Amino acid sequence: MKSVALFHVNRDWGVVMLDLKIAGLTEDSREKTSVLPEEIERDLHNAIAGLSEMYRFDMALRDMMGRRYLASLYVDSGIVHYVVLISSKHTLRGVVKRLKQQVWRLLLSIEQKQAKKTYETY
Repeated sequence: MKSVALFHVNRDWGVVMLDLKIAGLTEDSREKTSVLPEEIERDLHNAIAGLSEMYRFDMALRDMMGRRYLASLYVDSGIVHYVVLISSKHTLRGVVKRLKQQVWRLLLSIEQKQAKKTYETY
């Protein structure tokens, strides 16, 4: 896991699926859906009130280039309130930009990067 993004959506299920499709993501039914890592889920439940009462739906997504993503949708009464997107590569930045154009509110974005090594020459 290299990138994580948390969105506040408050939209109907069908509208969320359409927004994901417009952003270039489609559901990957061939991919086995893994669960959200425990550390991330625990931190989300501590940070957002009422999240533990919502139903979580995990799905695997794929973009046009074949890159895979994991999405966890937090749903209550048919309304998707929060979406967590996880990427194993540094490809989430473009998806986040396209979803923000669909009026998704970005609450948190974390990217793991390696520090560059500098070498001194004498």
